[in-house]
Amino acid sequence: MHTDVCGPLPVHSHCSYQYFVTFIDDSSRFASVSPLWEKSEVGKSIKSFITWVELETGQRDKILHSDGGGEYLAGYIKDYLEECGIKHKVTTPNTLQHNGVAKCLNRMLLDKARAMLADANLPKSYWLEAVNYATLLHNLSPSCSISTTPSELYTGTKPDVLQLRMFSCMAHTHVPEKSCDKLSAHSLSCTFLGFSQQ
Repeated sequence: MHTDVCGPLPVHSHCSYQYFVTFIDDSSRFASVSPLWEKSEVGKSIKSFITWVELETGQRDKILHSDGGGEYLAGYIKDYLEECGIKHKVTTPNTLQHNGVAKCLNRMLLDKARAMLADANLPKSYWLEAVNYATLLHNLSPSCSISTTPSELYTGTKPDVLQLRMFSCMAHTHVPEKSCDKLSAHSLSCTFLGFSQQ
């Protein structure tokens, strides 16, 4: 598993996040993003992600690749990785190319998020929604480094792309009848910003 923290971003998200950490599976290139308020939350995100992966796939992480930033070298993270039997490979300081998989993913997610926000004419504070949707698109798109899509390789099932919509397209949400009178609209016009996070 490759991981890297991105931030601080120049604008806080709507929930006041300023960072995000990415995790990418080495064999499938399946990516996951966790928002952070502070860099010090990386350890909590690592624990949550490792637990989620083991429950989701039934497999264990063996190696964690990181750039050796202080947030990854905290004593409790080292203890946790040792306890789980996960080897921590730290890249050489100031050599971004040694953690290239994670760095390229972060750059690609920010490039896509920037383009989606510009195309939608949305404020920068929606960066987290755009990054989450860019991650979904990455997982559902074919990759030259693997034989199929990251999602199919990771889950073993073909992904369903019928639900995909263009970021920022118009969406409608149902208003229950008890919340409106006979002449009120039964739906609200909204802007599509992605799917709910599990």
